[in-house]
Amino acid sequence: MHVYQLGLFLKSLKLYSCDFDMPDFLNFDALKDISLGWIEVHIDTLKTLLSTCKTIEILSLKRCWNLVDFDLEDTV
Repeated sequence: MHVYQLGLFLKSLKLYSCDFDMPDFLNFDALKDISLGWIEVHIDTLKTLLSTCKTIEILSLKRCWNLVDFDLEDTV
């Protein structure tokens, strides 16, 4: 919960082997660098994240699963 409460101020976030609640990421206005690893990620989650957090410059995915039809063309 502390991470979600500090969302307005975080510029970098790394989440590995955990779960996260996408609606709570809607306030991450300053986020520039996000790294996700060893977790289930759906393409809709990534699209929502990228369309909501407009400041993201770096997105790293390591060993994530359920990213079928990986196409972010409509996100930009």
